[in-house]
Amino acid sequence: FSFRFRAGFFIVAAVLVMIPTSIVMLSEHVAWSMTIVLVSILAIGSGITEGSLYGFAAAVSSASGQHSGANGEQDTATFATPAQAGQGFAGVLVCFIRIGSKAAFNTDTEGARQSGAVFFGVSALITMACSFLGSRIAAGLPPVHVDDTLTWAEKTAVVKKVHKYALAQVFINVVTMAVFPAMATSPGQSTLGLSSGWLTVILVTLYSVADTVGNLVGMPLMDRCFQRLPKGVMTMQSLTYWASMLRVILVPLFMMQAAERIKSDLAAMVLTVVLGLSNGALSVVCMEKAPGTFVASAEDR
Repeated sequence: FSFRFRAGFFIVAAVLVMIPTSIVMLSEHVAWSMTIVLVSILAIGSGITEGSLYGFAAAVSSASGQHSGANGEQDTATFATPAQAGQGFAGVLVCFIRIGSKAAFNTDTEGARQSGAVFFGVSALITMACSFLGSRIAAGLPPVHVDDTLTWAEKTAVVKKVHKYALAQVFINVVTMAVFPAMATSPGQSTLGLSSGWLTVILVTLYSVADTVGNLVGMPLMDRCFQRLPKGVMTMQSLTYWASMLRVILVPLFMMQAAERIKSDLAAMVLTVVLGLSNGALSVVCMEKAPGTFVASAEDR
C-alpha cells in the first residue's frame, strides 16, 4: 500500500501542476487537447489511490482486531464508513479551496487564470502531503496476506452472492456520472442573479456536502427502512438494488433543467442535494454490506 499511495498521489499532484501550466503556455486548441489527456492520466492516479484505499482500511481494521461482527460476519463498518466519508470530506475541502481562490481574484480572464493556478497549486501541495502521510502510515502496517487460491467456480459463487450490491453500485455510478457535473451544473440563466461561474461552484459544493452527509447517515437510514418493511418481503441487498434503480428518475429531471424547462436555481440546488445524498448513502451501504455477506474464517479475514 505504501508504494501504491506514493505512485497514485504523485501522478495526481503532477497532473494538477501541469493543467494550469499547459493552459498558460500552449495555444487554446492544443491546451484543450492536452487537458483531456491530463485528465485521463489524473483518473488513472485517482484510481490507484482510491482502489487501494479500501484494502488499506481493511488491513487497518484487521490489524486492530476489529473485524468480527454479529454472528461471526466481517464487521466492515469499522473501515468502510470512514473510508467513504473521508473521500466526501476531501471533496468538500476541494470545493472550499475553489471558493476561496475564486473569491480572491477578479472575474476577468487574467483573474480566472490566477485563481485557477492558485487552486491547482494548493491542491497539488495537499496531494503531496497525502502521499507522504499515506505511505508512512501504510509502511507501519504488517504485511497483508492475500488469498489468491480461489478457483473460478468460487469466484463466480462470490459474484452471485453479492450481484445485487454490485449492480446497485453500477447503477449508482452510471446515474451520477450521467448528470454530474455536466448537466447538473448547466441550469442556464440564474434566477438568483448569480454568475454562471459562482452558480457552478455552489452546485458542486452542495453535491459534495450532500454526498458526505449521505456517507455518514446511509447505513442507519437504510437499516431503519429495512426494519420497517414487513418481514420476508425483501433482503437488504434487494432493497439497496431497487433504491439505486429509483435514482434513474433523476436523469430526465436534470435533462429538463439543462434544457431550461425547469428554470429555478432553487430547483437545481434541491436536485443536486438529492443526487449527492442518494449517491453517498447507497454507495456506503454497498461497500459495507457486500463484504459482510460472507462469514469468513479467522485465517481468511
